[in-house]
Amino acid sequence: MSLPDSMGEVKINNDVVIKIASHAISKLEGIRSPRGKQPLSEVIKRKEMDKLISVNIEKNSVIINIRVNIEYSKDVNMYDIGNRLQNLVKDAVERATGLTVQKVNITINDVIMPEEEESVQTNRK
Repeated sequence: MSLPDSMGEVKINNDVVIKIASHAISKLEGIRSPRGKQPLSEVIKRKEMDKLISVNIEKNSVIINIRVNIEYSKDVNMYDIGNRLQNLVKDAVERATGLTVQKVNITINDVIMPEEEESVQTNRK
């Protein structure tokens, strides 16, 4: 984004929006990376969020695309989790950047079943 001003331009890089969105996503329990089913916090540490989040900034608005896996539990409603993700990301990006978030598209690639989770943890040891 670039806003003209009598002093010059203020530009917000796509990576800034990706970092803000990833921070917002990390606040929700049960969200996993589509790559290797690892916790999102591990992906954030390795700075690979650009593989999970893409942004398209035009003028003063942004469209954000997010890919995640979700841990299964009997209390999980994937639509509700996706909706909470949308709201968290939208609020965080708008508050921090002043951009208008047009859309936050969430793709749930997979659901991690409890037995898969145990297998992943055993393989890490």
